[in-house]
Amino acid sequence: MWRGYDMVAPSLHLDPDVGFHVRVPTYPLSVKPDTLMTPTSIMQYFSDYYQNTTYDLTKGMAAGPFHDPARFGHAHRLDGNWERSISIARTTHSIVMQTRPNMADAIGGVAWYAQGVPADSVYFPISCGQTTLPTVFNQAIRTQFDTESTWWAFQFTTNWAHIRYDLIHRHIHTERVKYTTLARELQQSTEASCRSRNLSTSDCVALVESAYNEFIVTTTNAWWQFAWRLVSSFNAGYEFFNESATGGRSIGYPADWANQTEYVLYPQHYHPPAQVAAEENRTAAVDPDTGVLSIVVGGSSAQLEAFYLPSGFLLGFVCGTMSLSLVVAAVALVSRVRQEVASPKARASVEEQGEPAQGDNKVVAATDSAIV
Repeated sequence: MWRGYDMVAPSLHLDPDVGFHVRVPTYPLSVKPDTLMTPTSIMQYFSDYYQNTTYDLTKGMAAGPFHDPARFGHAHRLDGNWERSISIARTTHSIVMQTRPNMADAIGGVAWYAQGVPADSVYFPISCGQTTLPTVFNQAIRTQFDTESTWWAFQFTTNWAHIRYDLIHRHIHTERVKYTTLARELQQSTEASCRSRNLSTSDCVALVESAYNEFIVTTTNAWWQFAWRLVSSFNAGYEFFNESATGGRSIGYPADWANQTEYVLYPQHYHPPAQVAAEENRTAAVDPDTGVLSIVVGGSSAQLEAFYLPSGFLLGFVCGTMSLSLVVAAVALVSRVRQEVASPKARASVEEQGEPAQGDNKVVAATDSAIV
């Protein structure tokens, strides 16, 4: 009750948590809508599953990894319940009745009829003056799958959406809006034709009935074609766009959901023999896609941490190490020569021998030059 009132009169700011009680008034008997209600706004009302509220059924663990608002019955031998949305998964049909007192009843009264779950279905116009409906619209046996049935067309796409609701339902919503818009335009155009041609009520009913029935048949056929596209586009964990090498993608799981599963703990139960682990480490040292070399470091757990190094790293590392070794050796040699020249024993030896010969000066000069 709260959600219905809140959608048509949000300005009332009704409390969703108090609930409805027979003996204690918590909600008004009726409310005045904040804006004018139309058949389209009522269709949106019927299609609600608490979107953008605290009770949004596409949120939370129960919505699964793909944010599916469907809740199927109860949990066995466990107390509790699900929030019940207006558009529930077991809906077989819904109807929006439109009346217009300024028109003849047979034309002004229209039943907008949707087969299946409201959030996933198209509302078809049916004039109150109609006496026939196409076979596809009446042909539906729940225990017999039927590609000639309007009800099964929408029931099929609703169930296929459970494979990957967050992606598939977007396509369903787009198609639903398209055909609902076409239905509204058809209503307006046929009624305008009745007025422009000044048709009698009975002739106008015949025109409307033919147009509406044809729309039901063509839309049902088009929806089945759309259903088969969903089958080929979303299957086996992939979304396919075309037959090219890059015409598909793995859709996987959302990170926020996977982070709450064993996915992030893998491979906690994997403990291969030492020989196998060593071989796997060697294989994993080179990325098969990029050819980039990596150093694999084993931790205390079974998980491995890889540090990827750029191409040519080892060659540069070896050359740099050799150059550094040469520099260190040269510095050590120079330091040793300076120590020997500056030692008291060396100076005493020079004093005993007197002035050095010309060749000796060259040696000392060369030594000093090397020290500098």
